[in-house]
Amino acid sequence: MVKKSYWLLVTVWAAIILVLCGMPPQDVDKVKFFDLPYMDKIVHFALYFVLAMLVMAVLTLNSHLKTSRWTYIITITICLLYGWLIEVLQRAFFAGRSFEWLDVVADTAGAVVGVLLYKKVSRWVKGRFKTL
Repeated sequence: MVKKSYWLLVTVWAAIILVLCGMPPQDVDKVKFFDLPYMDKIVHFALYFVLAMLVMAVLTLNSHLKTSRWTYIITITICLLYGWLIEVLQRAFFAGRSFEWLDVVADTAGAVVGVLLYKKVSRWVKGRFKTL
């Protein structure tokens, strides 16, 4: 059985995504660290990269799934559906925000890359914490 604290990490990260994506555009402009083209898409990519990593960690800790094709499919589906939900909420409820297909594409790309790199990153993290 997966510890509830791991699911809590996924939930907290999902809440962070919701808060960041729900911020009014003028507040987002105040916290920009870099002024790069398509910076918002890079942020979407990074947020869903981390979400995918966290979901993969939870699912692979489940003895029934381990790391299989289904784990990848489930993780990408969860991230994709959450990305769509956020975009719908932006359009319906958040002032000054709108649904953007390119955000969904960036979310999905981040999730796919996160899933594909999960094994390498998890091995690296385990190695780093063993030496501490």
